[in-house]
Amino acid sequence: AADMLTAGDLSAALALDGDNILGGVAWRTLTESCIEIFGPYLFKTDPGDEILTGLMDHAVSRISRTSARGMLRRQGRMQEYARFFDFLGDIPMTDAGGGPIALSYYYRQLKEETGGRAIYSEKKFAGFLRAEYDRLCLPRQVRETDFKMAGLRDHSVIAVAFENRRTLAILRPLCAGRDMTENIAAHIALLERQGVSNILFEIDSAKDEEMMFTPALEAVGITPGLIIPDAAAGDLVIFFYHAGSASK
Repeated sequence: AADMLTAGDLSAALALDGDNILGGVAWRTLTESCIEIFGPYLFKTDPGDEILTGLMDHAVSRISRTSARGMLRRQGRMQEYARFFDFLGDIPMTDAGGGPIALSYYYRQLKEETGGRAIYSEKKFAGFLRAEYDRLCLPRQVRETDFKMAGLRDHSVIAVAFENRRTLAILRPLCAGRDMTENIAAHIALLERQGVSNILFEIDSAKDEEMMFTPALEAVGITPGLIIPDAAAGDLVIFFYHAGSASK
């Protein structure tokens, strides 16, 4: 984090009482339109939430002066979050001992959007998108389409990023292909053999080639969980995998 601060890739604020650090908050740019915030972290009891409120107010004030339309927080549960964020949802995960935990996502819209961008989706997945956009009051036009699969290349390509501390693998599509279902299932089988207990799949709603993966994701038991506005070229859709549900 110190290196990121020095390089300008991370911004931060501290709450101080003389030489004593009472708490801190940090944030970084995800996209031109979305900032991710970390914390606030409190190092002193704060019964009146004065430190928490001061840190959040300061962070929001600085972030609001950027071009970002929204602010994302994706860590553990945040108590009394409604003062600062809307709740996007929980993604179920397991901890190192196999117990159930959740990755909680919060979002705050900082600037109003004008107009409604179009998002193309196959019919089944369009229902999820409409329900989420209605819940979040986001102006999006979900248009149903049948993606042309006949002209696709034989093989799809998927990138995998690992977070070893959380035994987490995040899959992202690079190229669509006729073998999407088999390719996703093979990735999951390999990850499970390697002991990876948490598997997410991220899709950019602005890229038709990525949206082509949604029927294959359903076929192998990967479930849409939530949408992060503006966290990619378009919105970022987070899918999660239930262990043992992949087609064989």
